[in-house]
Formats: sequence, structure tokens, C-alpha cells
Amino acid sequence: MDRAKVKKIVPPIFIIMVIIFSIICIFFYRGSIESTLTERVKESFGQSNIALSENLDVKFSGRDAYISGYVENSSDKDRVYDLVDNVEGVKLVYTDLKIDEAVQPIEIEEPTPVPVVEKIIEQPVVETVVEEHVEVVQEVIQEQIPEPQAIVHNNYEDVEREINAKIVYFDLDKTFLKPESEIKIQEVQSILSEYPDIKVRITGYTDRRGTEEHNMDLSKRRAMKVQNYLVGSGISQDQLEVDYKGEVIRNDLYYWKYYKLDRKVEFKFLNQVSH
Repeated sequence: MDRAKVKKIVPPIFIIMVIIFSIICIFFYRGSIESTLTERVKESFGQSNIALSENLDVKFSGRDAYISGYVENSSDKDRVYDLVDNVEGVKLVYTDLKIDEAVQPIEIEEPTPVPVVEKIIEQPVVETVVEEHVEVVQEVIQEQIPEPQAIVHNNYEDVEREINAKIVYFDLDKTFLKPESEIKIQEVQSILSEYPDIKVRITGYTDRRGTEEHNMDLSKRRAMKVQNYLVGSGISQDQLEVDYKGEVIRNDLYYWKYYKLDRKVEFKFLNQVSH
């Protein structure tokens, strides 16, 4: 074969081989990631006494997890989601979990109790003595139990430090307040009620998943959710300022490890309210 023809044929063949080799490497690398994440999920489920079975399955497409199957109740549904979402390396979690009605407890009506007629023996002297003894014991117990002491803030530095430490966390793409979040907000409400002359900034955030426009709106709705809770609890609008930043930007290669911490609302002590 002519050397000139060989020079023309070799480069395209080499390029095709490089492309094929790259595709094979990407395929095996993707498969390695999916296999690693699957093992991490199994390990996490094993530590929480949850078994993957035909009724509960977790599959991966790259770093995205897809959960399907049946669970016994809504509590288990949230628990499975959180376990997968917190596995290191998982980017997005999609769920198609359903509650299995077959395992729901069956309510059994209790039989109507049959009225029993009891013969009452009157012992007025004994009853009077017992009642008097009980009253004396109750008075002694009440004297020994101290009244609950309210938290006393010595100055505004203590107030500022306590308010700035409060953080409310949210589930993925959600704005509803969990019970532990309501406790944090109630603690802030208590301080604001005690000090009606101070002002607090409420700032909402999201993690990096989702578009910039969606995350900005979501962070705003989270901040407004907390503000409305406080206003509904009797706090003046003049004491509150709402801000929202969208997604939290972290200069960390493993930024997805902080997703759960980035879905939040923070409180910031500002100053005294001007009247």
C-alpha cells in the first residue's frame, strides 16, 4: 500500500479508537460510582435495620438515586429518604415510595362494657380522715417544689449571641416546619417578646440543587414561612426583617456533603427598633 495512503488512513482510525476507548472508560467509571453508592446505601440501611428487598429498591443513574417500593408508614418513608439523601456522593434523590396498606394495623372495635352495679359502703369517718391527710401531703409537696425560673439575659450581648445561634433546617425542596424547627422559632419568639425593642433579620437559603431562579424563590418562601410563624405568635412586624440568598456556595470539592446544612433559615440580631 502506498505510504501516502497509509498516512491518510491512520489518523482517522486512531481518533476513532481514542473515542471508543474514552466511551468504555466513562462507562466503567460510571458503573464504579453506581456500585460504590449502592454499597454505601446498603451499609447505611444495615446500620438502621432497614433491608433492601423486592418491596424496597434503590437504584442509581450516575450519582442520582431512584427509590421505589413500599413502606409501612409515612415515618418510614421520610426515614428512607433521609438515609439515601445523607449518603456521601449522592447528588439527587427521586422517590416513588408508597405506603403498603396490607401492613396497616386493623382497628378492632372494643366491646361495649357491661355496666356493673356495685354496692357502695359508706364510711364517712374514714373518707374524711383520708381526704385531710391527702390535702396536707399535697401542701407539703407544693412547698418543696420550686417555681420554674425564666431565662434571664444580663445584657444585649447575651441576647445577640443566643439569637444568632438559632438555625432552622428544612427538607429537600420543602418549606414546611418540622417539630424541632418550631421549637427553635418559639425560642426566638420568647426572646423577642421579652425584648420588644430589638430587631432580627431572617435569612433563607437552599442547597445547590435546582435552578438559580427556583432556589431564590424557595429561600424567600422559607424565610417568609418563619416570619409568618413569628407574626402569628404575636411578634410585631417592626421587629422582623426578611432576606433570602438562594443557594449556599461552598468552595469545597465535596459540597454535596453539606446539602442538609444548607437548607436553612438563619437569625441575625440587628439592633434596637427605632420608634
